[in-house]
This record gives sequence, C-alpha cells and structure tokens, in this order.
Amino acid sequence: MSGTLVLFAKVPRPGRVKTRLVPPLTHTQAAALADAFLRDTLALGRHAPVARRLLAWASALRPRRRIAGYTVTRQQGRTLGDRLLNAFRRHLRPGRAVLILGTDSPTLPAAYLRRAVQALATHDLVVGPTQDGGYYLIGARRIERGLFRGIRWSSSEVCRQTLVNARRLGYTVAQLPRWYDVDTPRDLRRLARELRHKKTRAPHTWRVLQQLRRQGRL
Repeated sequence: MSGTLVLFAKVPRPGRVKTRLVPPLTHTQAAALADAFLRDTLALGRHAPVARRLLAWASALRPRRRIAGYTVTRQQGRTLGDRLLNAFRRHLRPGRAVLILGTDSPTLPAAYLRRAVQALATHDLVVGPTQDGGYYLIGARRIERGLFRGIRWSSSEVCRQTLVNARRLGYTVAQLPRWYDVDTPRDLRRLARELRHKKTRAPHTWRVLQQLRRQGRL
C-alpha cells in the first residue's frame, strides 16, 4: 500500500516552541533546537517509502522557504484531535494510507517509518507510542471521527485513550516500538547522551547541542 507522510510542525519562533526547556535554555536557544529537530525530521521523512510527503505547519505564519521533497501546507482545526482528523480526511485515498509524524523525536530510527508503512498493508491503524503516554506517529488507512473523541490531549493518557477508541470502532491496530519525545530538560540530557554515540542520526540537532554545551546550558 502506497501512502502519504504528513509532518506536523510548529514554526520555530522564540517563545512559541519548546517552552518546557526554558530554563535551562533561553527562548532563542529553544527555538534553534526546535529548528534543528525539524531539519532532522525532514531528513528522516525522506526515508519513508511513501508516494507523497507534506509539511503541515500548525500556524498560518510559516517561513518563506521551499522544502525539498515536501509540499508545504497548513494544519486545520482548533484542537490537536481536530487537526489530526482533518489531515486524515483530506489526504486519505483508496489504497493510500496516511502517516502523521511529529518533530519531537529527531533520533527516531528510519526503520520505524518503514515498519509503519508495512503495518498499514494489513492493519487499519498504526501507532508509535512515546514513553510519556503520547505518540510520535499515528497512521491510518480509514478514519472515523470517534477515533479522537474524548482524548485528554497533552496528558499521559493520549495513546491509551486513542487505542481504546480504535478498538471500540473495530479498527485492527499495530503498535511500533516505544520511543521518546524531547520535551523536558531530562529528555534533552538523554538526547545529548544518545547523540554522543550516534551523531549522524540527527546532525543538525547534534550541532546545536554542541553549541549549547559550549554555552554552559547542558
């Protein structure tokens, strides 16, 4: 089954992104890190075996730049659930699934994206759970409004509640291995430790982390 990858991203502007990393970072440093996450996730997405790739900004304000290999669009909806639902409805086609990927996991293995595409050949839904109870990826080959009904967004219940809804609606579900989002200073330290041994997995992020280390922020 071919598919579409939709990368959900926020414009990396100071004070608008990665605010839970302030302190120890400044808002400007947090925005630079978010921009590095975005660049590395864009590179990651190019490894997904899909027919189309979209970069969907969370705001009407977006940088004036082209992104090689991606069509730039905008997320639609008030809540995250609305935005996910609208993205699935807009881009799902017969025989073509949709994967939605966030930008908070810059070292996510590319193999997980390939596994997600493979899973949607035999399942209605695939979820990549994060260790804080959310998900770094969600994909579907069919969608119903009830999938995101009653979800406590930004809580540790997001993934569990989504899976409860999916099973109630009769979805067949595949789960990918857990990975971690980088939201807190503790997550940031974990990321720095990981990249000491795997610099090439997220080179833009590694360069920003090196700058932060020299500035005494790590």
